Amino acid sequence: VAFTAAERKLGEAAGGSQAKDRVCSVPRLGLLKHSVLADAAVARHWPFPRSEHASGLSQLAVPGFGDQSGVALLGALLGKLRSTSGAAAGSPVALSLPPCAAAGASPEEAEASRRFAKAA
Repeated sequence: VAFTAAERKLGEAAGGSQAKDRVCSVPRLGLLKHSVLADAAVARHWPFPRSEHASGLSQLAVPGFGDQSGVALLGALLGKLRSTSGAAAGSPVALSLPPCAAAGASPEEAEASRRFAKAA
């Protein structure tokens, strides 16, 4: 996802944008708790300030666009995937998403993260 002064770009359209205007790993932004992402290596490369949304997930403060929740950005990407896939209406779409729990998490932490993701 990339942001210019006038528009939000999704998918391939964001690829040619400058790194200072682009966010990668949107599934992580939309699915993992803010507390987990705060220390994640991928988050250090996001050019926009992050804060915790009321849901416990992350949101970005994007100049000219206000707060953008990770869930909303992920939804926009999934919508574009569906509309540009060329698949027949009702066809299933397979996606690869990041794990809900951090590597090395205890079984209790992993289960709590799965319950959180299902509820989000």
